[in-house]
Amino acid sequence: MFYSTISGKPSIVPATHFIFRDISLRGFWLANWFKDAKPHQITEMYDRLTPLVASGAISAPIAGTYRFAEIAEAVAVASKNRGKALFTVG
Repeated sequence: MFYSTISGKPSIVPATHFIFRDISLRGFWLANWFKDAKPHQITEMYDRLTPLVASGAISAPIAGTYRFAEIAEAVAVASKNRGKALFTVG
C-alpha cells in the first residue's frame, strides 16, 4: 500500500479512512520476516516468487552493473534508491 520509505515521501492517508472504513496500517520489513520465518515458509515464498520473476510479472529496477573495484559508486547509487546495484565477476 505505501512505499514511503522507498520514495522518501511521507505517507499521507486521511484519518477518515482509518476511522470510517475500519482500515488499519501495519509495517513490514523483509529482514524481520526472514528472522522469524521457518525454513519451509522461506522455501514456499521462493516457490511462489520464482515463476513471477521468470515471467517478468514482478521485477526490481537495476541501477547499474559494477565491478567490485567500483563498490563505493555502487553503494552510493543503491543508497539513493535508484535500483539494485549488480556486481560482475572479473
